[in-house]
Amino acid sequence: MQAEGPHSIRRSQSINLPVFSKDGKTSEHSSDCQNAEIRNKLKSDLKTKFQCFYEGIEKQGTPTFLNEIYTELYITEGGGGEINNEHEISWVEKASRKATMEDTSINCNDIFKPLHEQNQPIRTVLTKGIAGIGKTVSVQKFILDWAEGKVNQDIYLIFPLPFRELNLLKDQTFSLKDLLQFFMGTKQLEISPNECKTIFIFDGLDECRLSLDFQNNIKLCDVTESASVDVLLTNLVVGNLLPSALIWITSRPAAADLVPSECVDRVTEVRGFSDPQKEEYFRKRIRDQSLANQIISHLKSSRSLYIMCHIPVFCWISATVLEKMLCGEESGEIPKTLTQMYTHFLILQTNIKHEKDYEKKLTDEDMIFKLGRLAFQELMKRNVIFYEEDLRECGIDVTEASVYSGLCTQIFREEFGLCQRKVYCFVHLSIQEHLAALYVWFSFSLKNVDVLSEYQALKYNVQSPACFTIYERAVEEALQSKNGHLDLFLRFLLGLSLESNQTLFKCLLTQTGGTTHNTEEIIQYVKKKIRENLYPDKSINLFHCLNELGDHTLENEIQEYLSSGTIRDAVLSPSQWSALVFVLLTSEQLEEFELKKYIRDEFNQINITQDQVLHNLLPVVEASRSAQLGCCSISENCCTDLASVLGSEFSCLRELNLNYNHLKSSGVKLLCVGLRSPHCKLETLWLWRCDITDEGCAALAFALNSNPSHLRELDLSENNLGDQGMKLFSDALQNPQCKLKTLKLRFCNLSDEGCAALTSALRSNPSHLRELDLSENELGDAGVQFLSDGLRNPLCNLEILWLRECDITDEGCAALDSALTSNPSHMKELDLSNNKLTETGTDLLTAIKLNPHYKLEKLQCIIFDGLDECRLSLDFQNNIKLCDVTESASVDVLLTNLIVGNLLPSALIWITSRPAAADLVPSESVDRVTEVRGFSDPQKEEYFRKRIRDQSLANQIISHLKSLRSLYIMCHIPVFCWISATVLEKMLSETESGEIPKTLTQMYTHFLILQTNIKHEKDYEKKLTDEDMIFKLGKLAFQELMKHNVIFYEEDLRECGIDVTEASVYSGLCTQIFTEEFGGTTHNTEEIIQYVKEKIRENLYPDKSINLFHCLNELGDHTLENEIQEYLSSGTIRDAVLSPSQWLRFCNLSDEGCAALTSALRSNPSHLRELDLSENELGDAGVQFLSDGLRNPLCNLEILWLRECDITDEGCAALASALRSNPSHMKELDLTKNKLTETGTDLLTAIKFNPHYKREKLQ
Repeated sequence: MQAEGPHSIRRSQSINLPVFSKDGKTSEHSSDCQNAEIRNKLKSDLKTKFQCFYEGIEKQGTPTFLNEIYTELYITEGGGGEINNEHEISWVEKASRKATMEDTSINCNDIFKPLHEQNQPIRTVLTKGIAGIGKTVSVQKFILDWAEGKVNQDIYLIFPLPFRELNLLKDQTFSLKDLLQFFMGTKQLEISPNECKTIFIFDGLDECRLSLDFQNNIKLCDVTESASVDVLLTNLVVGNLLPSALIWITSRPAAADLVPSECVDRVTEVRGFSDPQKEEYFRKRIRDQSLANQIISHLKSSRSLYIMCHIPVFCWISATVLEKMLCGEESGEIPKTLTQMYTHFLILQTNIKHEKDYEKKLTDEDMIFKLGRLAFQELMKRNVIFYEEDLRECGIDVTEASVYSGLCTQIFREEFGLCQRKVYCFVHLSIQEHLAALYVWFSFSLKNVDVLSEYQALKYNVQSPACFTIYERAVEEALQSKNGHLDLFLRFLLGLSLESNQTLFKCLLTQTGGTTHNTEEIIQYVKKKIRENLYPDKSINLFHCLNELGDHTLENEIQEYLSSGTIRDAVLSPSQWSALVFVLLTSEQLEEFELKKYIRDEFNQINITQDQVLHNLLPVVEASRSAQLGCCSISENCCTDLASVLGSEFSCLRELNLNYNHLKSSGVKLLCVGLRSPHCKLETLWLWRCDITDEGCAALAFALNSNPSHLRELDLSENNLGDQGMKLFSDALQNPQCKLKTLKLRFCNLSDEGCAALTSALRSNPSHLRELDLSENELGDAGVQFLSDGLRNPLCNLEILWLRECDITDEGCAALDSALTSNPSHMKELDLSNNKLTETGTDLLTAIKLNPHYKLEKLQCIIFDGLDECRLSLDFQNNIKLCDVTESASVDVLLTNLIVGNLLPSALIWITSRPAAADLVPSESVDRVTEVRGFSDPQKEEYFRKRIRDQSLANQIISHLKSLRSLYIMCHIPVFCWISATVLEKMLSETESGEIPKTLTQMYTHFLILQTNIKHEKDYEKKLTDEDMIFKLGKLAFQELMKHNVIFYEEDLRECGIDVTEASVYSGLCTQIFTEEFGGTTHNTEEIIQYVKEKIRENLYPDKSINLFHCLNELGDHTLENEIQEYLSSGTIRDAVLSPSQWLRFCNLSDEGCAALTSALRSNPSHLRELDLSENELGDAGVQFLSDGLRNPLCNLEILWLRECDITDEGCAALASALRSNPSHMKELDLTKNKLTETGTDLLTAIKFNPHYKREKLQ
């Protein structure tokens, strides 16, 4: 065998050799697959081997069947095989912020199955995941399900070959045939021919001690030829040996790049447990469900612990500790930090040893010290597995290690003939890090030895160092680590410095005392390092260290700023900025980040620029789904930061708003570096008015071509792209992988030439775009002709098209009409306002609108709620036909004609009913029947957690209801959830005494008693006993139940002897529905007047307030008007301090006053949200002044009232022009009772229907 150069080991798909059979000869016949005996024997052996699951401790105690405890893991497709240079705990914290619905999830049994739209077969799968996340368990479940005949029965043989066992054979040579026979323990092994599937599973690539030299290893194609295990593996992976075999490799992220990416067909990632899966695990693991709920509640109360529960092994550690402590088997404070949790776990594991029949030859202290030394030395070498010689080097006897198997787990395969040598590892890397920290603390505190100095780059030559020095060194060592591999070790070491944590070891330590230290000095040193503006991950870990030290001062300072709403005005120090990031990241999952909350406006921002604020909060942007950075005066300088966020593997960002920032094309080019990254999954990008030209367009096109499949919405409006920019951008739109659904190009200086380029792109890739805005571009009829050609394409699915102010005439309208007639079924909204259309064009549009194939959606909707309560006859058979909406008839006749479509045939009708009454409406009058199913199980829990503020109490209520099937089923009904919450909240909080209800009768009886108590809390003269009243209400309930009535009226109450006043007192049980008639009752007029004035002071909408002034006039009260008239006649109105009710009347302003107001608004435009100038003679000149202020991009006015202001069409045109320049804030505009003609109203209508304007109300 000769080497063939550096590329000799590349995969050779052309090799198609037959596979050896049991006699050593080769065969290409399918008969070679018929030896089922060995296959069945292999299945049986694998089933026996993998059906039991040992959490952390191999073969200790009673095993658990895997199928009983297995909880589905969250496995996703995506990512590359590149190295990950972060500590795995950082990975967990970042991954916990990623929504579980973002990536494509894969069941472990489907690991080799292509996803939808994937056509290429998958041969080699690389599965990444941090230590303890569930990679090996996934492999075990895959093998067990196959061996039990449940899934993947097309697979002929599975060979599990873990790297930790292959390491033991690294100095030996085998043929592939001999290697497999050695592992399987049989000389009769037969592998199927190429048409039968065989899978090799290599678990634990990160534990591999073979060289895996893919570049220089010799090429090997013969399965009977001998070579080193290293050579066999590399040739199997690239496909020279058994090219038809499937390969599954698992690895921690740091070792993933040991296999070349070109040899991998699919990369998957085990994300561990999602939040629901965490709870599922504890409920399966802990049989006592009440105890399981307590454990879940406790972990949720500590964010750092709950995040760690993404790791299944940490769930096991937490369950082990908390189950013992919460049920009282172990004493002490319930762990709230990682140090406390792992320390309790260590103590529990030493107790396991004492439960065995073991002659104690050394103290617990000595054994833990030896294991700690092993943990520390191997951690510094970055080893997670080790062998007998490593144990002996630390003075550990193999027998002793097995006794302490809770800490150091033996893993050996006697059935494979490998029992001569054993492989060791700690249950989890975090346990190794905790023991390593404990060893450093033991050595220093009890023996005054500084073991860190040997491994530090800058060594301190000190015989007896001061206590503080060792903690300082640990901080420095952790900060110097490029991948943060000592981060968790540092948390544990600083946590162990607390005396409260040290006291936990009193049961294990014979030595006491030792070196003392000043905890406050350690805290101040950590804070000093935070002030040095470290990389965010480093700062965040130091905040975790402060938590372990019990110091929350920086966090509390920031929480105070946030809760008081003064964060934007605060001048923060570097450490406070880091604290703000930490607080925001450790809060609940971030949905939207809004930069404006943390900056002042452009003119008042001091001490720090907007770009610097964004830079400081970049980790928060990365963790958010939506980043709202619009109108924040950030510059192109921040685009590099944003690109790093977009390119991050852990970025959750899906929506980015950069509107109205001076980014320019140079900034967009920087941003596109991130957009090109395969990790970028941005779906929405808004770049409205960012000074982008055709250069920026070219950069965007290149980015989209590089990574086209995620972006769904892009807004480039009000940028000077020009036709050249459109031509460049169209290249990206032509890419069949481009799935852009919304494209906004309003006011981008496009002509018919740009429209032609866009249409050409849409012809090439027509099926994804749903929404297109080309308004305010001079497209003309020629541009619309091009666009119409694209609309004719039967694959075109465009639903919304905006062409406002595009110089379109009847000719262009005719082209659109022709196109939509050819392909009418998708278009839902078409805007052609402010174009040069005559009656001919509008007639064509009307014809389009009335086309039955046109999907018009803006229709009236009429809702009839409670058909089951209807006491009308609803005689659909005999009622008269009614088509005229002005014609009078009974309510019954009106309703039946509305439902069958005689009245308002275009109106939508929604009717709700209980099932028993549903047939009152004929089935032929119903197009769709839906059903409200009430609350699903997750929604039940959501209801109680929203309804009950005390989350611990809410969890108790949920647990109680879940323990009783009949009650929990009833919780599908929201009203029963309310009844249960009302009763259980009182009883579990001990407001009410008695046994907790377990049946429906008990629940409703307690509810009845609670409702009667509501009466006694009111000012009510008791005229009859509770018993009498309940008897009367019971009689009413029974009689109406027999009549199938669920609502009733006063006469029904009187029939049962119930006074209306009495019924209202018992309103918790019986709800009044009646209308009181006026007349006969005396009243106090002054009280009515004062009540009306009180409502006026509440700053109602103008129409409401003005009507109340009319009401005061009717009541003969003119006091408010007289006050204002006195101010006006005396000329003191400008000096008066007016109340809200006084401001509501006219102020005698003219255009001159309006000019002064506008001047003030220009100086300070950003705060005013609501302005009422109604009933002042402003005229068109005044509105012109006002419009100048509205054009200011910093103007945020939302509500403007200009009723009765002498405004004509000229003033209306000025307003329309201003709102087009700054459209995004105005929500309500009132121009009623002005001198407007049809021209003015058309301008207003155009404003109202512009999709960029947030107009909610226009009068």
